[in-house]
Amino acid sequence: MWYKGKMEKEFLAHEDIVRGFTEVPSLNAFASCSNDEVVKLWSLDGTHLMDYKGHTGFVFSIDTLSTGEIVSAGDDCTVKIWDAGLCKQTIQMPRTIWSVTHNKKGDLIVGCEDKSIRTFTRDHNRRDSGPDYD
Repeated sequence: MWYKGKMEKEFLAHEDIVRGFTEVPSLNAFASCSNDEVVKLWSLDGTHLMDYKGHTGFVFSIDTLSTGEIVSAGDDCTVKIWDAGLCKQTIQMPRTIWSVTHNKKGDLIVGCEDKSIRTFTRDHNRRDSGPDYD
């Protein structure tokens, strides 16, 4: 952790390569993801608060939704939505997920190894009415 150009604190965050970070404003915290298959929650001063375990492969990407939920994705071909440390939803994809983010409407945008970009919404008025929906 740096302050005014000077390193104040250094800490070992994960057991393997750190892949990404996201600010979690609702908790006054940030989260990180890693090849160690774990998402970790940290206070802004670098204190470890919680582990989010559930991925079975490298976690390549992480984001925070406007709801305060954390979303993570990676090599296990899943997108996981976390709330208060618990996985509340898993979205299975056909291949590795390299990137996950959200747009201003709160939709998830997922970049997958199969060369596809997929958007997932909770808004029933904007969802696709194609054959994949019953």
